[in-house]
Amino acid sequence: MVRCLVLTLLVACSGASKPASPSNQGGVSAQPRVETDPYKAATWIEQLNDPRTRERALQELEQLGHPVAIEPIGTVFLEERSIRPLQVMISLARPLTPAEAQAKFVTDYETTGRPAHWQQALPFLVRALSEIDVANPRSVDAATRAADALAESGLAEGVEPLFELARRPPSKQSLQAQVAAIRALGTLTVAKAQIGTGLAKLVDVDPPRHPRLATTKEEGRLLEERFGLHLALTAAAINALAALRVTTATTSLVRALYRTPELAQQLRRALVAAGPATAAMLIEVLTGKHAAVEQLVR
Repeated sequence: MVRCLVLTLLVACSGASKPASPSNQGGVSAQPRVETDPYKAATWIEQLNDPRTRERALQELEQLGHPVAIEPIGTVFLEERSIRPLQVMISLARPLTPAEAQAKFVTDYETTGRPAHWQQALPFLVRALSEIDVANPRSVDAATRAADALAESGLAEGVEPLFELARRPPSKQSLQAQVAAIRALGTLTVAKAQIGTGLAKLVDVDPPRHPRLATTKEEGRLLEERFGLHLALTAAAINALAALRVTTATTSLVRALYRTPELAQQLRRALVAAGPATAAMLIEVLTGKHAAVEQLVR
């Protein structure tokens, strides 16, 4: 009797269903946990897509110093046109020596240093120049910083976009960025002849009417603004020619002495920087034998 009872209990227990495991409850399989490494650029690049985590991601990517983040950050810049992504992108494009990497705690490059990655940043810098919105101060500031970065990069591909901005009709809103573009051209030696020719054309133009010719106060204010913008851009071009020590722009510089005597100091420096050949031209001017100047005076 007892044996029968035991056998009955054994049979009942063997047929009992097993408790469901957490993995198969409700018919849903457990998802493996995704581990994120805060020391990997990919972790923070992914977080650029969320506006709530974007600023933290930019901070971490700048600290990590991996150029792989340049293009994703450039995309963010084009999306929101704010200065912060542009700053980080430019920072990541700069080269670092091992000592600089160590000082900035960019640990992955403390031994080897980090080469320049301006080519990756170039498309975004160019668009900051070409798509400038003069009515938006942030856009003007971005164009100014992009011009400075192109000067730092030394890339020949930056020459034409800089000239496109420099040649725009000047305005009070755009002046800051245009002067930065001209200043940048004065630092690029990769296409010195081309740059010298383009800068000379910026100098060799007739100025607007002088404010002293105004007949009313209102006209005087308008002429003064236009003339001031012209002087600012022309002075920037003259200084850029002096920085490059271009020898082929002397005629334009000499003619500018008559067009804009207000810039005599800058013109004198640029003519001296052009080298000894300037002396012979100035003698021709003083003796009335310089055809271009004589034509201008007539």
